[in-house]
Amino acid sequence: MSLKILKFRPQLPEKLKGTIVERWVNYWKGLGRDYKEVGKDTLTFMKANPVKSSIYGTIGMSCFISYKTNPTYEQYTDQLRTAQNLIGLVFPDSQNPRTLRYLRYMEQCRNDERIRISSFALFSFIWIHDNSFNLSTADAKCEYLDPTYSSMYDRIVDFGFLGKWWNLRKQMENYDVNV
Repeated sequence: MSLKILKFRPQLPEKLKGTIVERWVNYWKGLGRDYKEVGKDTLTFMKANPVKSSIYGTIGMSCFISYKTNPTYEQYTDQLRTAQNLIGLVFPDSQNPRTLRYLRYMEQCRNDERIRISSFALFSFIWIHDNSFNLSTADAKCEYLDPTYSSMYDRIVDFGFLGKWWNLRKQMENYDVNV
């Protein structure tokens, strides 16, 4: 027994033909046809070039995952607080002085509102500015006295990628060993 597949294609009523509604419907039908053709062409290309397609797919997925997991300033402060809580649980004579100095410096900068974040969609940088957001002195408000890009390298304190702040993570490796 064979079943006939009916293709349902609704027709526009006579009173709407020649109006903006018909043009709107035709636009969306054309757009759908175009995307259907692009999909067919893409599948044909992928079948013809599997290695190149897998490389493009891997790069695309890597960029998408990096974009979705790009860390934020809030995540940095959360991870900084977690690190401070962890080192606070260690007996003071056993705390790593390098880690303690870093955490105290970052907390001081956070309290002074000098921490800035620069996000580049796939990764982020935490850097230290000279002045607070709320400071109203001449050197804080003058755009010509802002840090230059050439001095930015010295100001960067952390690099964020894949949901982690890597320098903070590195600083916390041996936080409970007094070296």
